[in-house]
Order: sequence, then structure tokens, then C-alpha cells
Amino acid sequence: MSEQILPAIRHTKSAIEEYPDKNWDIAYSGGKDSTATLKGFLAVFQKA
Repeated sequence: MSEQILPAIRHTKSAIEEYPDKNWDIAYSGGKDSTATLKGFLAVFQKA
């Protein structure tokens, strides 16, 4: 995992946990690249 990606995901997770009442949207186009990115994000998010 890139040294820059994991901290960014941890920061995002912290923001989501800090503001649980906010609406958070993760958008993607549905293409294979963005689907793979979303799956990777969710997998790492669970570990962060």
C-alpha cells in the first residue's frame, strides 16, 4: 500500500467517525477502474 494512500484513508475514516451525522458520499462511475478503487478503499477502510 502506498505510503500516501493509507494515511489519507485513515484521515477519511477519522472524519467520518468524528461527524457521523454528516452525509458522506463516495461516488464512482461504475467502470472497472473506479470499481477496483472503491473495493480497495473499502477493504483498507475496514483495516484502518
